[in-house]
Amino acid sequence: MVRRSGLAARCSFHGLRKAGCVYFAERGCSASEIASWSGHLSLREVERYVREANRKKMAANALRRVLEAEAAEAEAENETGQKVSNPSAV
Repeated sequence: MVRRSGLAARCSFHGLRKAGCVYFAERGCSASEIASWSGHLSLREVERYVREANRKKMAANALRRVLEAEAAEAEAENETGQKVSNPSAV
């Protein structure tokens, strides 16, 4: 079926289904929602995709928080002319 679709020879049904599951997980779908779409009978594999997507989101959120804190520190330093390590204390 995949071959008749005109996709590259390296594509497989398994790979396409996994890509779809990862796509849904990265957009906040639950394991049960993904399994209902993909046809997985067990949530074990689908939960792995959701955990990995959650790890990526948490890493992005952590980086965003650090960058926002650094920007706030730099702004506070510009306003006071002194180095400020905790801008909320200003």
